[in-house]
Amino acid sequence: MSPSTSGLNQKAEAGWQLQHKQKEWWEQRQQQLQDQCKECQKQEAVQGLLLHHHLWTPKPLHHKLQELAYINCQHMDAELACHLHHTFSLDLTLILGNWSVGMVHSHVPIPGKGLWCMLLAHGFHVLLIDKFQMPTWCLYCEEGWLEMFLQLNNPWPERQAKQPIITSHAVLHCLNVNCIGQVDHPITGKSCLHILNCDLAACLNFWHIVNGLWDDGSKPKHFECLMHTDDAPAAAQDGGGKAAGGHGDMAPGSGSGGSNAPGEEHPVQHWCIG
Repeated sequence: MSPSTSGLNQKAEAGWQLQHKQKEWWEQRQQQLQDQCKECQKQEAVQGLLLHHHLWTPKPLHHKLQELAYINCQHMDAELACHLHHTFSLDLTLILGNWSVGMVHSHVPIPGKGLWCMLLAHGFHVLLIDKFQMPTWCLYCEEGWLEMFLQLNNPWPERQAKQPIITSHAVLHCLNVNCIGQVDHPITGKSCLHILNCDLAACLNFWHIVNGLWDDGSKPKHFECLMHTDDAPAAAQDGGGKAAGGHGDMAPGSGSGGSNAPGEEHPVQHWCIG
């Protein structure tokens, strides 16, 4: 190999190394800029959370004590919402219940109002199955309300002497005197109110609601109750604050997963089932 050829090869190799170093430098610089951008976005998000936290926290001492927990809670709520959107779809409808099973073995308690408010704040369509209002509508006449907490004879023989009458929520009867569910007493022959089981009434009413949602996307008016805050506009309160005989005042409050500040309104199209 001639000296001129070896010199050209060395120059070409030196030029290639220089280009490689420049490329690495530009890639490192680009990565640094991206990291700075992400850090700035993260700082802006944290500053917004801190501002919201300081506005709704009255005492300055609580600012320092609760800042980290508040920010972590908001980040976890956002990650959960993104995971739900990514796993299912953007037009996801969630159905939750409000009963607690903390005393039942091998069963996880259902989260409370904080989870509902977090899902509403992230744009989910949430329906609530209200256990306490589901068994209050008569299945026979569909006009009267079922009376709860009846005074009944004590079914336990060993306790009848001490407490002959007990108050029970397990059985119900309709308050409508013209209810078609009235039956004849087997002994006296007189017409009496039909006794309904609480769990059976709740299941049948829920079946009726699901059929309506499946058919035309609507539900009976007596099973609707609007979720709103305590200081919501008067129109919202008059429109659906409380359904007749129900628990419609489901005002968002602090909970175990994404609390909302007082006065923060939620869209009125989110209704409760029951």
